[in-house]
Amino acid sequence: YALFSVYVSLLFPLIHLGVINGIQVEYFKLNKSELTKYISSSLIFPCVSFFAITLVLLIFKAQLSTLSGIPINWIIFIPLLAFLKIIPSIVSSIYRSMENAVKYALFNSSIAVSSLLFTLLFVLLFKMSWEGRVLGVFIPFLIFVIVGILILKKQGLLNNYIKKKYQYSS
Repeated sequence: YALFSVYVSLLFPLIHLGVINGIQVEYFKLNKSELTKYISSSLIFPCVSFFAITLVLLIFKAQLSTLSGIPINWIIFIPLLAFLKIIPSIVSSIYRSMENAVKYALFNSSIAVSSLLFTLLFVLLFKMSWEGRVLGVFIPFLIFVIVGILILKKQGLLNNYIKKKYQYSS
């Protein structure tokens, strides 16, 4: 799992492209309406980056599997897990910017606890080894992407409005 985690960590900045830091800065500069446009617009490039990196990994999956020792079927999880971390990271950074320690702690603790519980389930109960750890991290992030989108929408910080000005500034 350690090597798998290193690859996810290497791809994360290539996929998120500084969006999270940009949102933290713009949180204090923009009014809520513009911040919503900024957040919605800034997610375009990470999506494009994710698809481009995934395509490259799919093309070279056999070679990457040989070099890394990660089975071919698990190569696709590397960019996917890196991509899934974006929305929860945005929610965390917004809670941090709002100085809402309780929501920040609850949100991040929920991710950590659910990751631990799913890992225990897959590794101990289903005897899945490192693959169980990957699934134990993947499933909670998948769940918290949905939760994060719902939180952002509820707070009025995510919509379908895309503003080109903000796509390039993130």
